[in-house]
Amino acid sequence: YLAENLNDHLSLGKAFYHLGGMYLINNLDSAIIYNEKSRLIFKDLNDETYYFAAIYSLANAYENLGNYDTALVLYKLANDYYQRISHNYRYNGTLSAIGNIYFNYGNHSDALDCYKQALVVGEKLGDYESTLVPLANIALIYLNISSYDKALETFFKCLNICEEQNDSIYIAHVYLSIAGIYQSKLDNIKALEYLDKAQIIAIKRNDHLNTTRIKFSIGQIYAKMNNLIQAEIYANELFEISKEIGYKEGIAMGLTLLGRVATKNKDFNKAQEYLFKALSIYEEMQHAEGQCDVLRGIGDLFFLRTKYQNAIQYYKKSLDLAFLIGDPKQICVSDSSLSKSYELLGITDSAFHYFKEYAHYQDSLVNTEKENRFAGIQIEYETEKKEQQITLLEKDNEVQELQIQQSRIFNWGLGGLVVVILLMALLFIRQNKLKNEHKTVVLEQKLFRLQMNPHFIFYVHSNILGFIENKKTESAARYLSTFSKLLRTTLESSRNDYIYLSEEINMIKAYLDLQKLLYENKFDYTLEVDDQLDPDDASIPPMLIQPFIENAIKHGISQKTEKGNVFVRFKLEDKKVICEVEDDGVGREKAWETKHRSRKEHTSLATSIINDRIKAINKKMKQKIKLVIIDLKSNDNEPIGTMVVLGLPLG
Repeated sequence: YLAENLNDHLSLGKAFYHLGGMYLINNLDSAIIYNEKSRLIFKDLNDETYYFAAIYSLANAYENLGNYDTALVLYKLANDYYQRISHNYRYNGTLSAIGNIYFNYGNHSDALDCYKQALVVGEKLGDYESTLVPLANIALIYLNISSYDKALETFFKCLNICEEQNDSIYIAHVYLSIAGIYQSKLDNIKALEYLDKAQIIAIKRNDHLNTTRIKFSIGQIYAKMNNLIQAEIYANELFEISKEIGYKEGIAMGLTLLGRVATKNKDFNKAQEYLFKALSIYEEMQHAEGQCDVLRGIGDLFFLRTKYQNAIQYYKKSLDLAFLIGDPKQICVSDSSLSKSYELLGITDSAFHYFKEYAHYQDSLVNTEKENRFAGIQIEYETEKKEQQITLLEKDNEVQELQIQQSRIFNWGLGGLVVVILLMALLFIRQNKLKNEHKTVVLEQKLFRLQMNPHFIFYVHSNILGFIENKKTESAARYLSTFSKLLRTTLESSRNDYIYLSEEINMIKAYLDLQKLLYENKFDYTLEVDDQLDPDDASIPPMLIQPFIENAIKHGISQKTEKGNVFVRFKLEDKKVICEVEDDGVGREKAWETKHRSRKEHTSLATSIINDRIKAINKKMKQKIKLVIIDLKSNDNEPIGTMVVLGLPLG
């Protein structure tokens, strides 16, 4: 207030910037508002230092909100600035932040590149955190793509660094990560070694929560190794510590482990007592994962007692929860147990049904593992290739320097100039080519995210779960089939320059059906195809129409009070497919005013991305794509909707 009264813009900008930083903790919308105010003030003052500090803070807020596209753009702006002024500490931070965004996108290759660049900068700084953070992120990338040996190697590097700093907290985290990798590699002895080390640190620090979790992991491993004496010791220690500190989940974990041990020891009465107590605690906590595990344990108990009907009852409950939490491993185990139980009862149809379901999810797990391993191999190959290219470029630079020196000695004039010009021309051409290729890939990725954004997938998934929970199995199956079809066709079309019109129409219909579900039948739609067009013969560029349909629903129809309509028409004119997307919504002007009043920052970028995509396609073909957006008006000049007209060349 004082800065405003004194008209002191510099102090006012700093005040807004610090307020934005404070609100990053608990109010992201306010953080964005104050940082944006700060950015505008420092832009007017031409103060680059605070301007880009505000940019970085804005990026952080958008990242925490899950708006990764905007965060990435802002982080890159800050990154370029800090690289230009050689502010290595901030440059290291922006590189790691950009890597985190790529990691969230599932783009492990680019994330790995960013983390490796950040590591190089951190090592130059000689700063502990600036080196350790990117190195730990690199390890997590390798772990995520099932490249366990590389992950282990990198985590051991992290361990050396934090041991030098005597950072016991991070040492314990690294021990747990290493133990987890050895468990994935089925090396239980090594896993126990590092869990014991983590446990010693947790006990020294009086970290009771981590102590109980570590003891549970150790007890589980001993149980798998059939070392039931040690498993029971750790289960009892876990139970007593959790009871002492009032840690309900720890008590339930201890009881579960004791129940498993008692089951293996065939002390069925004790096992039943422990497991039902654990189940009661997990139910009270509404802890679905814990319930799922205990229910399967109770099923195993009845199975060993040859009470197969009772076992089936609990296996089914466990399976239902496994589907609810979406854990394919739990689904596989429960399906397998159900299949065996029905087989022993002689109910072959049910046994076969659950075996098929088990086989399906087991194949899915295997395929996922294979895909991760393949992705890991590909990323490692790309990384090695890039490193080789850097080495070759360095050698090329050395050769070029020698050539320039020789040309200066032997031909100080025209010859040297010609060589330099040629090299610059080649580099310019190559740079432009790489830039265009990169731009095309980025546009395709953005278009794919427009078609299948995480919010849309989440809402579809939630609605399908709603049908399942309300026993509307036919509706759930129908919409699940529609969503699967849309996902498959979107993935297939994104790989091709052209797709058949019939495929595009099927994709649009599936998308509209799902949007009707999400918007609770707030609109109807009509799909029309001219008789002159054969959808199975005509082909068009993909991923151009759906974003305009999304805009029609999201910005036009959704803001109406009454039910709306969407019309999608295809016709043939001058050897082009003319696509019209029309809605009777509130119109673009009204939609813009509504968004402006609500100060929402999550603006749809569909139109600008599509325009860039059209420009990229038009550069490659003789027949150009044409786009016209028409604001529909009534006789009284009132907005009555929007029409988008796309002229698409036939493939």
